[in-house]
Amino acid sequence: MAKRYDWGRRMPPADPRDVLQLLVQEKGETLAGLSRWLGRSPGYLRAYVHERTPEVLPEPVRDKLARYFAIDVRLLEPAN
Repeated sequence: MAKRYDWGRRMPPADPRDVLQLLVQEKGETLAGLSRWLGRSPGYLRAYVHERTPEVLPEPVRDKLARYFAIDVRLLEPAN
């Protein structure tokens, strides 16, 4: 089983876009690279993070990113 991401003493950000951006930076990835890995256009995650489109990542995308970063998928779900 993959090791879970350690947030240390920090609380994860409330906005899933901020969570994704933080994880990408800390892992040394790029939004474009992850977008291609997801089978999407290179600008897909950039548009999600910076332009807020799509409004919500589809469940299969959230699941795949959560497994990749070893985080609870709920961190990538929209706040109610």
